[in-house]
Amino acid sequence: MNVIISRTDDAFQMKALNGAGKEVVMDASEQAGGQGSGVSPMEMVLMAIGGCSSIDIIDILKKQKVRVADLRVSVKGDRSETVPKVFKKVEVSFEIDGDVPPSKALRAADLSMEKYCSVSQMISKTADISYKVLVNGEEIS
Repeated sequence: MNVIISRTDDAFQMKALNGAGKEVVMDASEQAGGQGSGVSPMEMVLMAIGGCSSIDIIDILKKQKVRVADLRVSVKGDRSETVPKVFKKVEVSFEIDGDVPPSKALRAADLSMEKYCSVSQMISKTADISYKVLVNGEEIS
């Protein structure tokens, strides 16, 4: 796995390119001296948690022949006040729609967050991660 980051302006905007040629634009916020024209690196970490766990959940349910009509993930991170400003708390909310048995949705989320999602496993070394699962708008436990 390899990525290349290159500066695209005279401030903080960067272009990240993966080995397959897919591109992501990153930038600092206006408050930090950037233009806010891209995703911040720390936002990308939260996006990576959501993306990684989503792929896991869809894959697990697909193997069980469960059809997911829609999946949305909200990820909120609270950072330390001091440098390095690592995440100290992360909250993930999975909203799954479709003919999905709640027990299977919860089990898929558990497997992802506690075993398969490499990103959440890395972040859990510095942050407390909690998550909840909603199926067709109803929270399950």
